[in-house]
Amino acid sequence: PLYQNLSDPADLEQAPPPRIDSHTTKRTLRRMAGMDLGRGCPYLCSFCTIINVQGRRMRQRPAKVAAEYIRHCASMGVRDFIVSDDNFARNQNWESILDALIQLRQQEGIELDLFIQVDLRAAMIPNFIKKSVQAGCRRVFLGVESVRDDNLLEMGKKQNKRAELQEIVLRWKRAGAIVYAGYIIGMPHDTPERVAEDLRFLKEEVAIDLPEFYILTPLPGSEDHQKLLKSGVAMDADLNRYDTEHPVMEHPNMSRKELQKLYQDVWRWYFTPEHVVRVLKRAIVSGLDAKEIHKSIMGFYAAVHFDRVHPLQSGILRRKVRTSRRPGLPIVPFWRFHAARLWEILSLQVRLVAYSWRMVRQFKLIQKEVAREGYHDPLIDLEKER
Repeated sequence: PLYQNLSDPADLEQAPPPRIDSHTTKRTLRRMAGMDLGRGCPYLCSFCTIINVQGRRMRQRPAKVAAEYIRHCASMGVRDFIVSDDNFARNQNWESILDALIQLRQQEGIELDLFIQVDLRAAMIPNFIKKSVQAGCRRVFLGVESVRDDNLLEMGKKQNKRAELQEIVLRWKRAGAIVYAGYIIGMPHDTPERVAEDLRFLKEEVAIDLPEFYILTPLPGSEDHQKLLKSGVAMDADLNRYDTEHPVMEHPNMSRKELQKLYQDVWRWYFTPEHVVRVLKRAIVSGLDAKEIHKSIMGFYAAVHFDRVHPLQSGILRRKVRTSRRPGLPIVPFWRFHAARLWEILSLQVRLVAYSWRMVRQFKLIQKEVAREGYHDPLIDLEKER
């Protein structure tokens, strides 16, 4: 009841924009800020909480408000933005907003770097990709979720089509955007063998730059959670585990231990040394920001394999507070906490430095090789033909 406001949702036409905090912004790695240009989503994906928290009826800010917010942030040195809309393509003001941002870039010289999240069908909207990139979109997150028809049907994501995925990704890359993709494992029809086949398809037949993997999680507020709760299916009571990195219920084809291992494996399967080279070579010959992709790959791999957390929860130096403990758990003594923390930081930084040195050296060699010999890839060649 505390969060149920859909009967009288906030009017974003009148609501003030987010307040930029220069002190906090200066402490982010990319000097980044966020902005919500719209809320809600018209689709019915069963795993998603947005439609029950923000509603299916789209609400959006006027283009003038978006432009004023961007202008204000730029005056403080912030030009890198994450657009937090769950699906910016379904924002009814998307074109007027993008036109306003294009005008800021062309007439006022405000250079922007936008990261937006959209559904796959957004690529079919006339001028959407073109204007997004003209407005400064350098990175796009696509809700791929699965490449199996039975899984897509299970999660209510009928709008996604495996046969269209390759062309949709190439449309974004041809325009100059780095393609991120959300992908869920642990669907009812998944097995380790099927997931391995799906990863091969993503690597060899779809030119995604950076996938983000998640375990299917019945998040409170989603349709999945409501159905399971009403059916009496056992789910973990500890909400701290609902982080999309841990199984919180039994799977029909795998034990929890097997599913957890599979989650770790998919990161390793995708970011093999051979495929990392292929992704970077594709980026170079496609004219994308290969250096940005390279940095992101390093961050993704280090987060999962060294820090043991999802990339979105990681960082160069994670802040941990000794007295910040869940109720019922003892506070660790000062000396024990800081001794363990010091060792944790030092051991992690040593591994990060060693890994980063190898990766930077590898990237320079790849750049020289492509400049000297070129690079031919079936997907890239297909891209040029079109």
